Amino acid sequence: DIWEMCRSMIADPLMPKKVLEGREDEIRHCVACNLCLARLFRDAPMTCYINPLCAHEHDESFYPQKAEEEKEVMIVGAGPAGLECAYVATQRGHEVHVYDKREELGGTLLEASRAPYGDEELMTCVNYQKKMCEMAGVEFHLGTEVTDDLIQEEMPDTVVLATGPVYSKIQGPGGDRENVVNVLDVMAGKAEVGENVVVWGNRKPGIGVALHLVKQGKKVTIVGKEKSAGFDINPSFKWRYMIYLRQNGIMAYNDCDIEEINDGEIIVKTFDGYRFPVKCDTVVVSTREANDSLKKVVQAEGVELFVIGDALVPRNLSSAVHDGYRIGIRI
Repeated sequence: DIWEMCRSMIADPLMPKKVLEGREDEIRHCVACNLCLARLFRDAPMTCYINPLCAHEHDESFYPQKAEEEKEVMIVGAGPAGLECAYVATQRGHEVHVYDKREELGGTLLEASRAPYGDEELMTCVNYQKKMCEMAGVEFHLGTEVTDDLIQEEMPDTVVLATGPVYSKIQGPGGDRENVVNVLDVMAGKAEVGENVVVWGNRKPGIGVALHLVKQGKKVTIVGKEKSAGFDINPSFKWRYMIYLRQNGIMAYNDCDIEEINDGEIIVKTFDGYRFPVKCDTVVVSTREANDSLKKVVQAEGVELFVIGDALVPRNLSSAVHDGYRIGIRI
């Protein structure tokens, strides 16, 4: 029992109290990522993937304090970064409005959580954040796309851009073909995918969509620039994903790039210039970049601006949550 509860209480030390009081929906659930163990085994300072307060419990500066000046805060993006920032900033006394062009909370985690082998647990983070936002009085504006005009019309005191990343474009010939789609559309079932699929990007998003597609009977190959697949996966967990790739017959060409997309195949170029063809009906782009689409507009208006999560630098769920919390206590 102690072993099973240990990681769960790192994610939420108040879990037993909340259970006894019938507040189960206020529990921040462990997502079983093993980051805490990975750091422990490497003699690194303790931290938690989804609990920014972990190891900072005795530091008063890490708790939301009453702000000297109450502000109207516009948060663009209702993913993990935006939601975390929203309820924390509200606890400081600010009036917080969260905007998202989707009708549902969760951002790109809505698609990422559809990958197999336990990724569905990631949505427990959003469920917790939603409850905290509701309790804090955060106002949501779903189905509303934030534009230059909307920012100028509302003129908030602070804007937080948590819009998520944009997806990279394949620069070689054929990069603009109709059979080149992004990972979000594939995971959401919005894109048609052929039998032979090449996933461009060998980090976790690419591995996730590759495993998702192979479960549908597709023949999947991964091509990525990193020297090893799963570069961004927790080291104590990465070996499992390498086994999943092998068990499902997924070939990963690391330290490589897509040079050209032709009918029925792509040309892969290795780091040392060697080229070879790979059968391909569909290319799925999982490589991400920072999203600065609204940054210049906000700066031109002279409004206080913060950029968080994948909009700042594409990383993982943990970075999004920690970004949101740390900016939330600063506004």
